[in-house]
Amino acid sequence: MADLAGSLPLVSVSGCHESQLSRLLDTETVRRRLGFSTDLTKITNRLGDARSVLLVSMGARYNAASRVSARVEQFLAVEWSALAREFGTSAVETAHAKGLIQRALHGIYAIPGSEAELRVRARALSLWTAPYGAVTGLAAAHLWGVIEREPDRVSVQVPSHWSRALPPWARAVHIGPASDRFRLQGIVTVSVADAVVQSWREARPEVAVSTVLAALVDNHVPGPALLEALQRRKQMPRRGQLVELISLAGKVVTSYLEYVAWKSVFPPRIFPQLRWQVVVWPRGRKRVMDAFDAEARIDLEFDGGATHGGVAGFERDRERDADMRSMEVEPLHFTFGDLIKRPQWCRQQYRELRAKRLREPGGPQAT
Repeated sequence: MADLAGSLPLVSVSGCHESQLSRLLDTETVRRRLGFSTDLTKITNRLGDARSVLLVSMGARYNAASRVSARVEQFLAVEWSALAREFGTSAVETAHAKGLIQRALHGIYAIPGSEAELRVRARALSLWTAPYGAVTGLAAAHLWGVIEREPDRVSVQVPSHWSRALPPWARAVHIGPASDRFRLQGIVTVSVADAVVQSWREARPEVAVSTVLAALVDNHVPGPALLEALQRRKQMPRRGQLVELISLAGKVVTSYLEYVAWKSVFPPRIFPQLRWQVVVWPRGRKRVMDAFDAEARIDLEFDGGATHGGVAGFERDRERDADMRSMEVEPLHFTFGDLIKRPQWCRQQYRELRAKRLREPGGPQAT
């Protein structure tokens, strides 16, 4: 009994299951294993001390695993090797075994449930492709705040020699290393200009146009920077259309719907009388007309659901229309569905209203 803890198999107790631990702490079992009769009170006290040490050890391991989880949550995704260097392999293994961290990519771990989030995927991908990779395209445009909606896939720009297999939610853009690299919350990305130019290549036409317009109209990037980024790309679909769009942004169109109206429904070659993005001040309030027929004093408005939908949008439009009529300007509204599905009907509505207003006695008074 001089050294009971050394006589009992307590050195491996931290690895026991709960049922095994109960058997080890049973005093009758202790007596049988010792092979002689002894003071059960002393045995129980010593076993109580050993159990306390065990619980402290288990608590320390859990605390270390919790610190691993906290570090992963702080940086969105972290390499296993980096976690092991900081906290030790045992703590990382415990965190993984307890479900506190989960693999996002091979050798890279994130908080369970977060591995499908764009920022986590982007962070994991930038780690996995280091030191060459940089997130680009729509994912980078989202990280820079150009677009709100998260894309389904994350694009990463890598050199042509980089050939590791990517998960289904990622795509590689093999055009060489990025000319400029930036770090946003630990995520390596290309510049705003490069991200927008790549978005033009990878996105659906309406998303591509909207992304370019948002970048320029909201002053995320100047037009010359976009043109410079475009020049660095040897191959780019619809290059001429992109150059045209850059020249129009803010001056002629500010949204995808306005671009459709200008490009396909009311093109300048057929409707040269229309002026675009005309600023007026009815009742002392600034209003911008999407397209304005000064002769017939008609304001063409192209109403997307994002800004014109719902009760609030209806009230804003009604107040705006009253302002325009106070200047003897007649509003004519077209919805997304009108412009996309029945452009001929839109043109007919405008022509009929124009003819009617020009026939009215005295006609509209231009100012």
